[in-house]
Amino acid sequence: MLMAVALILTACSAERSAARQAERQRVARQVEQLIDSHRFSVTATAMRPLRGGRHTLTQGYGIDLKDDMVTVFLPYVGEVRQATYGTGVSLNFTSPVGNYQERRTTDRTYIAFTVINQGYKHAVRLEIFNNGKCSIDVDASHIDPISYEGYMETAPQGS
Repeated sequence: MLMAVALILTACSAERSAARQAERQRVARQVEQLIDSHRFSVTATAMRPLRGGRHTLTQGYGIDLKDDMVTVFLPYVGEVRQATYGTGVSLNFTSPVGNYQERRTTDRTYIAFTVINQGYKHAVRLEIFNNGKCSIDVDASHIDPISYEGYMETAPQGS
């Protein structure tokens, strides 16, 4: 009796492990397809300013890349060295993507590009892991650099 219970538990564990592995592979394929299409969204869940600690974000912040255009909607906290009069600093804009570069390794993809916002050039770097988690770094000469954590929007299984 005890042996039968042990066999059933082992079989269930192996089945769950196989299901988790299949889901990881499905997500990795979808992440790769989205990156290849140059049409994807990244949701930011936390920000890490240069000065200060990590801050959890509410829903609705992120980056949408559609071919050669990017929409950025991210909060900014940090030092501003130069601002256009009456505008303040905002990482809320849509801009053409310049100097797009992509490099893949076995477990992640690095994407870098530049954008112009309010006359200032921003360098944006994404590190997207095969499981969809990612980091975003934004750097410009007129503001402190800032980083974000988040995930790539992937469709649930069956979509």
